[in-house]
Amino acid sequence: MTQHNDNEQVLESSFNDWLMGKDIPEQVLVQLQMHPVWSERMLAFSQLETMAEQASHEPINVPTWQKDQGFEQHLKQISWWQQQRLSLVALTFSVFACVIMLFDLRINLADGGMTIATADVLQKQKLEQQFANLAQQNNELIQTRLDNFQASQQQNTAQLVSYVLNNSRLERKEDIQ
Repeated sequence: MTQHNDNEQVLESSFNDWLMGKDIPEQVLVQLQMHPVWSERMLAFSQLETMAEQASHEPINVPTWQKDQGFEQHLKQISWWQQQRLSLVALTFSVFACVIMLFDLRINLADGGMTIATADVLQKQKLEQQFANLAQQNNELIQTRLDNFQASQQQNTAQLVSYVLNNSRLERKEDIQ
């Protein structure tokens, strides 16, 4: 097996020498020509060499034509993404996004509609709304307690009046007797 590999290596180096134009022994040249793989490679190289020689001797006529005319029809038509309007819209949205980020603007959707305000204003509005809700709850609680207090005061006053009247009647009866 090593002898077969050695033979392949010898053939390969011989083929490389033949490609470089070096003189190789006649016996090795015959071995290369008899070998199925190396003979095909030698034939392909010879054919490429003859084609290259023929091409160098024959002038190739290239037609004269204006290269720019092939693209003029495409250059005249402006694509939808190259139109002035699209770039203007993109610039407008970019400026709008920068303003929103720079001033920290927020969009607030409420019953009255949509408003755009800074985050500080929205936070103040929310705090004012919370304070108004707390004040309303406190007023309701105070009013409820005041109503309860007035009701209990009226009840206590009515009890006191009825006690005083009953007591004074009782004292008059005692005085009369």
